Amino acid sequence: EFEDVLYAPLETTVQTSKEVLVETITGPEGVLREFRKYSYLLTEEVTELDPTDIEACRERIQAYRTAKLEVELLSASIVNFPLLRLRCAAMMNQLSDCAEKL
Repeated sequence: EFEDVLYAPLETTVQTSKEVLVETITGPEGVLREFRKYSYLLTEEVTELDPTDIEACRERIQAYRTAKLEVELLSASIVNFPLLRLRCAAMMNQLSDCAEKL
């Protein structure tokens, strides 16, 4: 009998809560997608590199340097979402270190 009664403050609270939950889930997923682009750095090994092909060596080295820079600029070290704080510094450092070693 009361289903058709509208109570604006409560409806606003419900809508805001839904928006906060969606942002709390989708925000970190977006950060994860960005970091996954560089996950190859964690497992890649430098093989099949011909030391006599100087240009190919330079290109490969530059690609790793570029990846390192992109990782360092990828995200803030701390990203705040409504219900949590995502600390990205450790992953950024790990990916950057791997790119440097390659």
